[in-house]
Amino acid sequence: MSFEFDLSNVPEDASRIQDGGGDRPTPGRGMAVIREWVEYGAVNGQAHKLALELVAWTTPTDVGKFHDESIFHQDRSGKGHPMKRMTALALAAGLFTPADVARWKAERKNPSIDMQAMVNRPIMIELAEEPDQKDPSKKYLRIGNIGLGFWHCTDPRTKDWPKNASVLNRSLSVIGQWTTPTSTAAPSGSRPLPW
Repeated sequence: MSFEFDLSNVPEDASRIQDGGGDRPTPGRGMAVIREWVEYGAVNGQAHKLALELVAWTTPTDVGKFHDESIFHQDRSGKGHPMKRMTALALAAGLFTPADVARWKAERKNPSIDMQAMVNRPIMIELAEEPDQKDPSKKYLRIGNIGLGFWHCTDPRTKDWPKNASVLNRSLSVIGQWTTPTSTAAPSGSRPLPW
C-alpha cells in the first residue's frame, strides 16, 4: 500500500525539516495580543492554555505568528510559582495593578478575577529557547524569565522593546497605565475592579 504525501507545508529545503521554523517564532521580546485563554484547556486538563499573537517582535518577520503557552496550576515546589505566573500575566494584561495586590495582601483577601477578560488585550512578553531536561538536543520555546516573562505594555522595563503603537493606543483605555504600589497618582485609564 502506498502513502500519498501532501508536501504543501513542507519547507523547500526538506533537509532542514527538523529545524522547526515555519510558524514557530524566534526567541526574542516584544508585544503580543492574548487571543485565547482556556482554563484547564491544555495538557489533559492539568494546565491553562494561553494563545498569544505577536504584533511587534525583535525579529519583524515573526509578526503575526502565534505562541501557545501552558500554565500548570498545581504547585509542585511549594513556593507558589504557578500563582506567581498567573499574577504576572494578570498584571501584564491590566486586570489589576501592583497597588491592588499590595492592598489585598494587607487586607488578607484572595480576589476572584475573571481571566477570560484578558482576551484581545496586549501584553509584553519574552520568549526563550530551553533544552529538554531529558534530551538536550530537543529545544522548546517558552515564556522567559522562568515563565514569569509577562509585562504590562507601559512598564518602563520594556520601554525599548518593539511595540505596535496602533494596538497599544487602541488598548490603553482598557489596560490602563503601569503603576507601582508606591505610585501616588491613579493610573490613567483606570478601570473599576472586576467584582
